[in-house]
Amino acid sequence: MAKNVVGVLGGNYTSSRILTGWLSEADCIIGADSGAHRIRELGFLPHVVLGDLDSIHLDSLEFFQNSPTVDVIEIRHQDITDCGKLLSFAEQQGITKLLLTGTEGDLMDHQLDAIHTAIKSPLDITFGLERGIGAILKGEVSKQFQVKEGCRLSLIPITESTCVHLTGVKWTLENTTLSPTGSTSISNIATSEVVRVSIASGAVYLFIEGITSFSQLP
Repeated sequence: MAKNVVGVLGGNYTSSRILTGWLSEADCIIGADSGAHRIRELGFLPHVVLGDLDSIHLDSLEFFQNSPTVDVIEIRHQDITDCGKLLSFAEQQGITKLLLTGTEGDLMDHQLDAIHTAIKSPLDITFGLERGIGAILKGEVSKQFQVKEGCRLSLIPITESTCVHLTGVKWTLENTTLSPTGSTSISNIATSEVVRVSIASGAVYLFIEGITSFSQLP
């Protein structure tokens, strides 16, 4: 099974430099609709192209359909977003961990939906962002990240999250409850090269500035 799986959506705020970095480390690349065109523009070939295929450039679609190494899968369900289709397909293929990029753009509702969809998915999902990563942590979980000392990070609760611990930062958390209508942790600063976070229940979104490689992820 592929170790470094990258899913690419159609958001246009993620730079070519950042996308190229993640794609160059990928063992498996999945492009959703216009995200597949972006992959081709950068000189990479996706293993799978999926979606309702209504926003992908026609020349790229024809190119992928004629490629013997690309699986093109049309999924017409209009009540499921491209993000949902991509994550559902990955789950069906037995993939358990995925980096999702191309999620940033000028449509805030799409960005929020991507986070919401990631929380509902059983996959271990990290967002590859222009300025770092956004990791989804849910349920009882503990993770550590390799970071650059002095980098900025935020821990944002999506649902009420209990027994939250955050170390390796200027303002640590210990056995804390975070909630969307209560406490949160914004613009914290890493004080070491390792940041550790754990929760007993709930769901949080951990943003860490400057992470651009799979080697820095848990």
